[in-house]
Amino acid sequence: MKYLYIGCCFFMSINLFSQQELLFTNDRYNILTFNPAISGIFDDNTYAKANVSYRNQWQGFDGAPLTINGGFEYLIEDKNIGLGFTIYNDQIGIDSKFEIAGNYAYHMKTRDGKLSGGIRTALTQFYSDFDAIVNVEAGDIYDDANQSFSVFSVGIGVIYAEENLQFGIAVPNLAAFSKQASFKDFKERHLHLNASFKLGDYTDDFRLEPTMLFKYQPSVPIQVKIGVLFHLGNTITPGIHFRTDDALAFSLGLKLQEQIDIGLAYDLTLSKIRQVSNNTLELFLGYRFYK
Repeated sequence: MKYLYIGCCFFMSINLFSQQELLFTNDRYNILTFNPAISGIFDDNTYAKANVSYRNQWQGFDGAPLTINGGFEYLIEDKNIGLGFTIYNDQIGIDSKFEIAGNYAYHMKTRDGKLSGGIRTALTQFYSDFDAIVNVEAGDIYDDANQSFSVFSVGIGVIYAEENLQFGIAVPNLAAFSKQASFKDFKERHLHLNASFKLGDYTDDFRLEPTMLFKYQPSVPIQVKIGVLFHLGNTITPGIHFRTDDALAFSLGLKLQEQIDIGLAYDLTLSKIRQVSNNTLELFLGYRFYK
C-alpha cells in the first residue's frame, strides 16, 4: 500500500504542478484570484461584491484537490480605483496552501469601456503533513518532519472591458520571496490570458458568449479552456466548456433578485484520473452591493 500511495502521489504531482494556481470551471466569477486589474470593474450599478467558491475535484479520489475561496472587491468611483481581497485554502494530498492577497487597480475610461491595470500582493503559507502517510519505513523519502514555510509574492495584470468584450493578461506571481531555499518550486510564474465576447445586444433575450482562458508555464503543457455561455435573459446562464487534457464541463449561472449570483459546475474527467474518479463539483455564491 505504501508504494501504491507514493505512486499515486507522484502521478498527481505531475498532473497538478500546473495547478499551483487555483483552478475553476466558473472562472468568470473568480478572475479576482489571478488578475488584480479586475478589481472594481462592474457591469452595472454595483459598487462592491462579495463571494465564496467551493471546488471538490475528482470526487472519491483520496487526496484529490479541495479548494475553498473567498473574495471581496470595492470600487472607489470618484478616484477610478478598485480594491480587491481574496483568501483561500487549497488542499492536495498531504499538501495544503493558505493564501491571503490584496489587489489594487486603477481604471482609465475609454470611449467604449475601461482599461485597467492592477498589482497583487499575497502571503502564502505552505504546509506538508507527512504524519498522514502511513507505513513509513526508516530512511524513506517521506520519513521527515512536517514542513511549513511562507512565501510573499507580487503579481500584475491588465484588463480591457466593455459591455460586450473583456480581455485580460496577468502574471499572478511575477516575483516571490521566502526564507525557504526551494520556494520557487512552489511559486512558479504563470501567464494567464482570458477573453470573452458577447454576441447580440444587451436587450436581447438570448445571447451567446464565447470564452477562453489560456494558462502558460514553461515546465508543463499549455492548458486552454474554451467554452460558450448561453445568456437567457439576464438571469440564467448555462454553459459548456472544454479544458485540454483534463475535462468536459457544464456550468449554470443564476442571478436572483438582481443582487445574488449562484454558480454551479460539473466536470466530466477526460484524463487518466477518470479510472478512479469521473466527476468534479463546483459551487459559487456571490452578493452585489448596489449604489
